[in-house]
Amino acid sequence: MTIKAKFIKRILGDREIGTSGQLKIYFSDGMPWKLNFINSEDVVIEDATGTNAGLTIPTAFNGDRLSMMESVYADGTAAGSIDWTTFLGFWEDFRPDYESGTILLTKLYLDCLKDGEPVFLTFHFWSGQTIEYTVTRDGTAVTGTA
Repeated sequence: MTIKAKFIKRILGDREIGTSGQLKIYFSDGMPWKLNFINSEDVVIEDATGTNAGLTIPTAFNGDRLSMMESVYADGTAAGSIDWTTFLGFWEDFRPDYESGTILLTKLYLDCLKDGEPVFLTFHFWSGQTIEYTVTRDGTAVTGTA
């Protein structure tokens, strides 16, 4: 399938941040695909402090969407509630809130971290942008550094 540039330019419109259109593609069998046309700018994540009850990270999504989060210790081993992969559970371990402009690291995730050891996160976004972030739990205190 080829989508011509002229058609895409019409859907993208004035390039205002956010979803500018959706294209549904129907096939002879199965569910239709929904292609979202999204205008976005770079995501910006800020430092945060909190407790092991949850760390709320201020995030300017700028039209983008969070796809997944990767979590490792310095030696490359998985950090968090899932020990067989470095990619964590969407919603169980982390939750984006696009309206509030935050990403929540949940109690489930934070309680599984080794005390005093920095954890290196990589946030992956729909646009392809990745952002590195460091989290450290010290007892019940948690800090996040962009």
